[in-house]
Amino acid sequence: MKLSRLAVPLIAAGILLTAGCSHQTYYVSAPPPPPVNEVPPMIAHARHEGYRAGQDDAARDLYNRSGYHPRNNWKYRDTPGFQPGMGPFADYQNTFRLAYLSGYEAAFRQQ
Repeated sequence: MKLSRLAVPLIAAGILLTAGCSHQTYYVSAPPPPPVNEVPPMIAHARHEGYRAGQDDAARDLYNRSGYHPRNNWKYRDTPGFQPGMGPFADYQNTFRLAYLSGYEAAFRQQ
């Protein structure tokens, strides 16, 4: 009897003490990846080609003394360098034209 009197409280204490020690798995989702600041290849190509074309045309206009007329050039209107598989033409055209004006302005004001 003495053994059962001691055994019951010891077993109960063991069960109570180890019940809270079970390992619970806590899953956390991974944080989102950092934003990518890369420029799409089509946009980079349009910027490069547009700026270069603007500089070339401004240098020619300065040499010919024809004045500041960046929008009167066929390159500004037709936006050369676009390939059909690159992406949307409107995005290429807008980027090319902005870069063209920037390049023209930089070269024309540099004189």
